[in-house]
Amino acid sequence: VAYASYGPEDAPAVFVLGGISAHRFVCGTLDETKGWWPGVVGPRVALDPERNRIVSIDWLGGSGDSSGPAPIDFGLPVVTTEDQAHAVVAVLDHLEIEKLHGFVGASYGGMVGLALGVLSPERVERLLVISAAHRSHPMAVGLRVLQRRIVALSAASGRETEGLALARALAMTTYRTPEEFEKRFVSSPSWDGGLPRFAVEEYLEAQGESFSRRFDTDAFGILSQSLDLHRVEPEDVNVRTTVVSVDSDTLVPP
Repeated sequence: VAYASYGPEDAPAVFVLGGISAHRFVCGTLDETKGWWPGVVGPRVALDPERNRIVSIDWLGGSGDSSGPAPIDFGLPVVTTEDQAHAVVAVLDHLEIEKLHGFVGASYGGMVGLALGVLSPERVERLLVISAAHRSHPMAVGLRVLQRRIVALSAASGRETEGLALARALAMTTYRTPEEFEKRFVSSPSWDGGLPRFAVEEYLEAQGESFSRRFDTDAFGILSQSLDLHRVEPEDVNVRTTVVSVDSDTLVPP
């Protein structure tokens, strides 16, 4: 399990995990690796590594440096949120952290936090779960199933990177609200060689292509499937938990 730890070793420890595209570098590092949550984790913001020990991991089965199962003949291997929670505990044991002061998880990371609260409640004092729930909403499952099928169909024709870019572009439409799209993009097209091009089209293509350059297609399938397989019983989470939802969230509605 690849992990990163920031801050004094004797400071209160907080584990931070994000969505499936997140990695262990939650804030900037000395080698100038860009953190994925700079507005929340960093100097003089909510989770300050000068006051807390911040720990994070690369996902099992993901595109980072943690290990993952190899593809199997009859489909993608299964990695569950419980597997990720066990990886969290393994890192805590390695770092000799007996109990976390807190665990902050957003999206998939929130699901892993809930799984941790079931499997090892004695290892964490409190959970903050953002835009995640005890199970995936059927609408979200349906959208991700379509994304995985796009990748599979593209892979069958040797164009899996293009398929991954298209799947990510589709996903981006669920990460933004209609109101934001209305404000950001004009509905009238520009014309390129006699063909219409829409501003939102260019945005979605750019987001998809950027993602496909840095993310493995098998890793996408494994972690997308893991989101859909997640399920815990709320009454089994024996940790003080704060759940944060967003009214406009179409994937994890309040």
